[in-house]
Amino acid sequence: MARRTLLNQMRTIENVVRAICGDELARTALDEAAQTLLVRSRQWSSLRAWGMKIARRRGMARARVAVARKLAVVLHRMWRDGSPFRFGQEPAVTAAA
Repeated sequence: MARRTLLNQMRTIENVVRAICGDELARTALDEAAQTLLVRSRQWSSLRAWGMKIARRRGMARARVAVARKLAVVLHRMWRDGSPFRFGQEPAVTAAA
């Protein structure tokens, strides 16, 4: 009984957060972008490397949410500043001698 009550409370909190935290289409787009960045993209970016570190430690679902949130922050900043997206600096590649 206690487990069921806890799950119901968690669902209620989740629904309240979704109702308060903006447009569902925007959340869906950010989630899909994060999933694509982590799974499908082969181009190196500091954001992808950061997300993959989180995925190794905490799991892919949490990494996807973290990357989506970070993407939202980056996109908001780009919108305010008018600056282009920078993929970040690639790690130095050392040549094997």
